[in-house]
Amino acid sequence: AEQNGISGYSTSNTNCSDCHQPQGSFNNYTVEFGGDEIRDLDDPSTATYSFSLSGSGATTAGFNVSAINANALTPGSGQISENGEITHNNPQTVNGGSGVWNFTVGFPDSPTTVTLRGCGNPGDGAGDSDNSTFDAANDGPRKCGTYTIEVKEINDAPSFTVGADVTVNEDASYSASWGTNIDD
Repeated sequence: AEQNGISGYSTSNTNCSDCHQPQGSFNNYTVEFGGDEIRDLDDPSTATYSFSLSGSGATTAGFNVSAINANALTPGSGQISENGEITHNNPQTVNGGSGVWNFTVGFPDSPTTVTLRGCGNPGDGAGDSDNSTFDAANDGPRKCGTYTIEVKEINDAPSFTVGADVTVNEDASYSASWGTNIDD
């Protein structure tokens, strides 16, 4: 994983195998998002989500996450915002075979679908000949995934416009509309 992260990889279908070659168990890892898949418009306008890379063999890892239809992506600890994406500002040390990054998503105030796209990259942390922490030849290939969040109204109370007062004689029937703009 690049020392300061590289933007542009979670928003494209670029193949990173020109630099990152499969090494050992680096082919046997997964990426996953965490967080609510459905957001009520009445919920707060932001929520914390996570992106994780899990497997074996890596000692460091990096990531990129981008969003479609979100109001904002706010980086968490050890992350930066660059060109509309969030990425690591240093490769994360992988503990127990897993690297996890938490970040905040800002949601619009109207119904929509927000799509998160993320890519993770495991590394060996050995550095290359220039002593950086980036070693493309010995880091694993990126693995990407998407996550869909539905923003909609959920369980809102029914509403209607109250009609005028009605007076009906006893034992008489009433058949006119009373309420309008009924939204259930």
